Amino acid sequence: MVNLKNSFMQLMSFLMNLIFLNLLWILFSFLGLVLFGLAPATVCLFHFLDLLRLEKTIPSFKEFFIEYKKNFFSANRNGVLFLIFTLLSLLNFKFSLTFFSQAVWLQGVYLALVFIFLVSEVLILANQAKIHLTFIENIRLILVEIFRFPVRVLAIIFTIFVVTLILSSHLFIFLTFGIALALYLVNFIHSDMLNEVDKLKNKLQS
Repeated sequence: MVNLKNSFMQLMSFLMNLIFLNLLWILFSFLGLVLFGLAPATVCLFHFLDLLRLEKTIPSFKEFFIEYKKNFFSANRNGVLFLIFTLLSLLNFKFSLTFFSQAVWLQGVYLALVFIFLVSEVLILANQAKIHLTFIENIRLILVEIFRFPVRVLAIIFTIFVVTLILSSHLFIFLTFGIALALYLVNFIHSDMLNEVDKLKNKLQS
């Protein structure tokens, strides 16, 4: 009975932490007028979800704000760039459906590019939250992650899709902790992938 009570209290504590981080993510996303707030807020969310997972700690408002300021310009450069690539690929895909309806291979190429750029959007922000990299180094790491660990990359996208699908019918719940929950699960997969990248790097250097 005591163990059950302790487990319930731990679950509630974890849920409250997710709600707090989710609300901070929403607040700081709007602080950057959404377009320029989403990327740095997401980097911060990844960063503090990692601390929650490893150290069971959550940030204060001030700590989140400091991390937000630190990542504001670099996260927007990375996030907006891949957003533009994604939208251009999606536009070309729709264009090919209208004017080149018989060219299935062309539609497949553009659809693949949309997928790759969407995945890269998530990975570049997750990488930035955990490792200090230059833009070029981050791009190289993304290429390794996508083409060396495609199953884990698919697992990341599947996790985001499933959580969004399940919680999107309950908008209040989704906005309360849905984003934080999805990225918390993604963080497990991404951290495991980074460990594998480190092992691969050490193996090549030995």
